Amino acid sequence: MSAGQPGDRNKTKLQMQNPTPQKGAKNWLRHSGQAAVIDEMLLTRSYSLDQMVTAVEKKFRVVEGRIIQQKGTNKLRHRGQASFIDALLKGSNSLDQMVKAVEKKFRIVEGRILSHFAHLQDTPNGPMGPHNLKLKTAAGKWHFVP
Repeated sequence: MSAGQPGDRNKTKLQMQNPTPQKGAKNWLRHSGQAAVIDEMLLTRSYSLDQMVTAVEKKFRVVEGRIIQQKGTNKLRHRGQASFIDALLKGSNSLDQMVKAVEKKFRIVEGRILSHFAHLQDTPNGPMGPHNLKLKTAAGKWHFVP
């Protein structure tokens, strides 16, 4: 994440009018990784929170409570949540244990997305100041507000 800067609102308005994919390591808000993926989903205006969680899970994986870059697929060519469930099936987990593990992972990713929403709006993230942008939902889909 990056600290908010005065020009972030204008840069975001320009991105809303004429979206350009991320070039290089960082996007228009100086975000990379998960933050950049979330920013781009907000630009499209076509993702609910649950859909964002699913999309982030496909690109990143949760390891010991942290979200890290997803690399490739497993032997069944699964990614994201399907890959996670495959790993649970290998062990001696009951269905109840697997459901709890999937729900825990979902809450971790959902929490990360909500934390990023707060940072984009008005909540500092440690030493990183907020971007002071506005977000809202329309028909259950999250997006930036001009």
